[in-house]
Amino acid sequence: MEQEILVKVSGLTGQTKVIEVVLNSLSSKHSRRAYERALKDFLLWHQQQGKPPLDKALVQSYVAHLRDKKLSSASINQRLAAIRKLVAEAADGGALDQQTANIIRSVKGIKQEGRKTGNWLTKTQAQQFINCISSNSLKGLRDRVIIALLVGCGLRRNELAELEIAQIQQREGRWVIVDLLGKRNKLRTVPMPSWAKVAVDEWFEATNLEQGKLLRPINKGEKVYGEAMTAQAIRNIVVGYSEQLDLVVSPHDLRRTFAKLAHKGGAPLEQIQIALGHSSIKTTEVYLGVEQDLANAPCDFLGLKLEQSPNQIQTVPTTNEQAASKTVSTPSTKANKGTLPDINPLKTTKVKMYLRIENNNKFVRGKKKTLEDIEFFVFPNYNIKDLGDWYYELTFSYTDDENLEEQIYALAQEMNYQADLRNCFVEVDFQEIGTDRHW
Repeated sequence: MEQEILVKVSGLTGQTKVIEVVLNSLSSKHSRRAYERALKDFLLWHQQQGKPPLDKALVQSYVAHLRDKKLSSASINQRLAAIRKLVAEAADGGALDQQTANIIRSVKGIKQEGRKTGNWLTKTQAQQFINCISSNSLKGLRDRVIIALLVGCGLRRNELAELEIAQIQQREGRWVIVDLLGKRNKLRTVPMPSWAKVAVDEWFEATNLEQGKLLRPINKGEKVYGEAMTAQAIRNIVVGYSEQLDLVVSPHDLRRTFAKLAHKGGAPLEQIQIALGHSSIKTTEVYLGVEQDLANAPCDFLGLKLEQSPNQIQTVPTTNEQAASKTVSTPSTKANKGTLPDINPLKTTKVKMYLRIENNNKFVRGKKKTLEDIEFFVFPNYNIKDLGDWYYELTFSYTDDENLEEQIYALAQEMNYQADLRNCFVEVDFQEIGTDRHW
């Protein structure tokens, strides 16, 4: 019979020192914080149990305790990882024999079936979110930068809190955030959309900041003070504005929104991975939930319907349900009355375009000529009216929203091409007149 192995470390003596050793072996401050909390909770529970010997049965009992508390699989597995690390450090320090340590470390984690979908904003909600903040105050200008960089660049809140002004630079004719330090000390470069750079420029102009951290605290007298904001302060700001819009949104939800909208907009998956700082593209796929397409849910293709009595309110079916019903319905049925024809009619809309051309560096003097080239080679292909101060009014004819976006992106690419020829770059923003749609 296998001898029962009990480790008689009375009261887990030296536990504080062991925890310090565990934390010192971790490079990420977030991991250190999570492990410290997990180990303190475990040691408190151990004390409440009468300080029994540390062995496999004790750890298994603790796992059962966590499951009784309805903790998620991920939370339990994270705490188990901290305990395994504690056991390993105790064995290395001689407080635990190696054989027992290996037995304890063999305790299996909780298998997680499926994944949480997570939360993100639709394109319309994101548009409302980035435009809900007034720019009439210094605080408003700063908060616009926070939301713009979380949504427009997909930054983590701690990355944004640590962002230095000097990290905002130009690369290959566009503005980017360079040398951004993410999880596991991984460096990456993140492109910045032109509309986010506009928010940053307005913040610079109002504060005259030239170095140090990008974001700063602001007192009630609308004065900048201090050297940096905390990640928690950024979270509080995001939650505050989300409540104004009757939304439940955290900074990480805005990061997920960036990824979702970029993916739906056609951005290559590997480029989204690089921007997010994921080590594996599999992580990005899980993060985006690309295996599940909520816009094409299987339930929308069942071809079934619930019979309604005359006094019931008629509900509008989803787009996919309409598509499925068209395959089994006839034109003579009432259900098809008023449905759109197969070929979409041509529609027109007016779009206001902001276009700014800049030289790539101080040795280039081509922005004036670039504008002339764009006006000569590009603008004749579009119905464009010059409004002055870099603003133009365009009229587009299109069949559907996807076709409109294709035309707008084609125009932007043509202007970028002309600018590249003269070592310049363009900053362009499109807004549909009369709506809140932006491109």
